[in-house]
Amino acid sequence: MASSRGRFLGFLVFSSILVGVISPCARADVMYTVLDLGTLGGESYASGVNNLGQVVGYCFGANNSCHMFRTGPNQPINPATDDLGSFDSNNANYGNIAYGINDLGQVVGYTSAPNGDIHAFRTNSPISLLSSDLGTGAPLGPAEPSFAQACCINDKGQAAGDFLGSNGYEAFRTPSGRAMDPNLDDLGSLAGRKTMAFGINNSGQVVGYSQLQGQDHAYRTLPNQAINPATDDLGTLGGQNSKAYGINELGQVVGGAQDANGNAHAFRTAPNQPINAKTDDLGVLPGYELSVAAAINNLGQVVGGCDETAFTPIGSYPTAQEEPFIYGNGVMKDLNGLIDPNSGWRLVDAQGINDLGQIVGYGYYKGGMQEAYLLTPVPEPAVVALLVLGGLAALRRRA
Repeated sequence: MASSRGRFLGFLVFSSILVGVISPCARADVMYTVLDLGTLGGESYASGVNNLGQVVGYCFGANNSCHMFRTGPNQPINPATDDLGSFDSNNANYGNIAYGINDLGQVVGYTSAPNGDIHAFRTNSPISLLSSDLGTGAPLGPAEPSFAQACCINDKGQAAGDFLGSNGYEAFRTPSGRAMDPNLDDLGSLAGRKTMAFGINNSGQVVGYSQLQGQDHAYRTLPNQAINPATDDLGTLGGQNSKAYGINELGQVVGGAQDANGNAHAFRTAPNQPINAKTDDLGVLPGYELSVAAAINNLGQVVGGCDETAFTPIGSYPTAQEEPFIYGNGVMKDLNGLIDPNSGWRLVDAQGINDLGQIVGYGYYKGGMQEAYLLTPVPEPAVVALLVLGGLAALRRRA
């Protein structure tokens, strides 16, 4: 058995290593390390992250090629193992996008079929037309391709997204283990022709937006129910339009909504409540006028982006492409101010956050092309001190 002196010396070595590893980034203003996720060729974009630290996204390369990826936990893209492929291996074009991932590693998005149609997919391995196809919409004409996309997936394997149907874009939610059936899975609408779905939680609540009297309004369904116009309209921040992009297990919803002045601001609702203009406006970063929230975790932390132009319409997808933020404890913070200023990174967007506080998005590394990143929270110096003091106390008790 090791002596007390030996254990103490061993602990000192461990403490020195711990402090040495953390201290370069343990300044009060550096809260995240940045992992360059790399690429499968060309620019890379991260769109989702699960609680294991697996990241999904896509890469744009030469000749309009687009490849989807899913990384290993907390690892950069490995071209040998992480390319998800396509339904049409001879046509890896812009019709291949991965959007979401659950804690089982299942990925959803859309991909091109050999006939040119765009199909939604769900997979936990490189995609296959036989095992991963969720289906597609109805062709709008003899020469028009059909379209469907899956934008999110919960841990039960339920996928949600939208397809082109006879009434335009129509939202869907599938059961786990089954492809989309437009007749059974159509979520309906608030009262218009266009409805899209972007988020789903493990209860089967879906969020997105739907047209209502010529405006777009965010909605949140009840668990595994279609849209009920009487109860599911989330309203706005006092303006005309709103769109929802994410939901957590508590039923808190995030997105973008216009205020009474027409400015689009990020919002976060209370659990299973509509938007409250007095409490749910997350504001903007200094120097910016528009903000949009893209994702929320189960701690209520929100990520998104800000833009300089307040009257820019809220996008069909949650992106601002100017300045990414994290919101928590009542404060919105610029993510670029929370990473090492000598890292070489200029972050421009944040698309996902997991329950460990890890964030994904994309930015510019050393002035080059856009690349996907994974941010991981750094333990604060006080946390390191508590670890060291706790270890010393344990040693004293054993002595």
